[in-house]
Amino acid sequence: MENTVLKSPLNSDDSRSFLSTQEKMELSAWGLPETVLKCYLENGVKKMFPWQAECLSLPGVLEGRNLIYSAPTSAGKTLVAELLLLKRILEGGCKGIYILPFVSVAREKMLYMQKMFGSVGVRVEGFMGSQGPSGGLKATDIAVCTIEKANNLINRLLENRRVDELGIIVVDELHMVGDSHRGYLLELLLTKLTYVTSSMSSAGSHSPENKVDEKTMQIIGMSATLPNLELLAGWLDAALYTTDFRPVPLQECVKLGTSVL
Repeated sequence: MENTVLKSPLNSDDSRSFLSTQEKMELSAWGLPETVLKCYLENGVKKMFPWQAECLSLPGVLEGRNLIYSAPTSAGKTLVAELLLLKRILEGGCKGIYILPFVSVAREKMLYMQKMFGSVGVRVEGFMGSQGPSGGLKATDIAVCTIEKANNLINRLLENRRVDELGIIVVDELHMVGDSHRGYLLELLLTKLTYVTSSMSSAGSHSPENKVDEKTMQIIGMSATLPNLELLAGWLDAALYTTDFRPVPLQECVKLGTSVL
């Protein structure tokens, strides 16, 4: 796999902090591998929204701090998680798990990430329904899973004392933790991860500042409809970011007869 160092152009200690506001929003300013950057450009992603750069630039996030963020649908939440996931995999040489609630969206995400990250040697496989790679997690860099499959994978890693192979966990649709049927499973999964991350963080507490610690595990959670944000961030010891930004603003109108008010 290629090595990359994803840095924030908004960091006050970085010479790129002198870039103009528009230049800071350029995806090319974030140190992505050329082949990955080309894939994003071909998909029409040339610039970040201001909120995405602000979220990535929260203290400690690029260095492995947990992150919880909430933004409306279509605001670009996925890009933030993808960049952090790619950074962790390439820099730390570890594995990542991307958790989605449903098989259909998990499969779609798997195919998308295979296209985006395959050029830098990142192996993306799906663990959903009856699907799973023949080599299991050993043959995978990024495992795209449903909640149930992710829980099984983490249980197996804990039993085999291999959980230190994981460097990052991304939970999409984090509001599912409140689901009456499957929420308990996601809560149990996150509880196990918080315990593991606290233990791993203690073991890697002497890592140099601003260097990604390979012994820690980063938890990223996102949703468009997250209640109790402060409570969740406190539970996961995570940085918190919220925005109401929408690429296309919504307008609420009232139709009265033939008039729209």
